[in-house]
Amino acid sequence: MDALNSLRTKVAKKVLQKTLSVKKGETVTVESWNNGLEFARVLLAEARAMGTTRFWFSRTKERISKESSGRRRTLLGRWGATSMEC
Repeated sequence: MDALNSLRTKVAKKVLQKTLSVKKGETVTVESWNNGLEFARVLLAEARAMGTTRFWFSRTKERISKESSGRRRTLLGRWGATSMEC
């Protein structure tokens, strides 16, 4: 294991155990962009070792562009009615 993977593993464990206090049986959801895929994989492996249920959403610039291109321009970047009530 090289130094970068070792660091990723240490950080992933610390994030899951100390920062998020994830427990066995809980659900961990990870969303990552292209540049975070390696860390997301390590994070998911550590979450699996802890006995969690894992979900992973991967985002790419191409996918976001494709998803938003079919929407009307008047709807992009606007707050929903329920968000404005606060």
